[in-house]
Amino acid sequence: MTLRSRPAPFGVETLSARYLKQIFKPHAHDEYLFGVIEGGVHAGWCRGEMHQVPRGSVVTMRPGDIPHGGAGSEAGWRQRMLYIPEAGMRTLLEDITWRAPAGALGFDAAFHARPDLAQRFAGWHVARLTASAGAAGRARRGSFCAVA
Repeated sequence: MTLRSRPAPFGVETLSARYLKQIFKPHAHDEYLFGVIEGGVHAGWCRGEMHQVPRGSVVTMRPGDIPHGGAGSEAGWRQRMLYIPEAGMRTLLEDITWRAPAGALGFDAAFHARPDLAQRFAGWHVARLTASAGAAGRARRGSFCAVA
């Protein structure tokens, strides 16, 4: 598992992990979560439903969502995640759209079958982990957000 925190410019933390037998008890995050399931199957409960979340799925959670779960198969699962604080998310959206977001931010669902977006996100996530300059990260962020 790799967890990295890069406070500038939006307070984003990144996680890259492979889980075989990990079980997550019900918990909440203060941040927005964006991620992908890169391999295997994650069995995840969120917003009142249990889901089998396979490779190629995109994960989106709001602050305060209470997920729990574990491996959906004996092979476990691999995931890449971003954790973005509320203030960082608002700044990021304003940076992308040129206007401040109004009201609460949210997602209709926690898990999305979007292999096309998952693949682009995974590539962007790898680039974020290896980017050495802020300008390179900004350029990559822009190309990912264009498809989101």
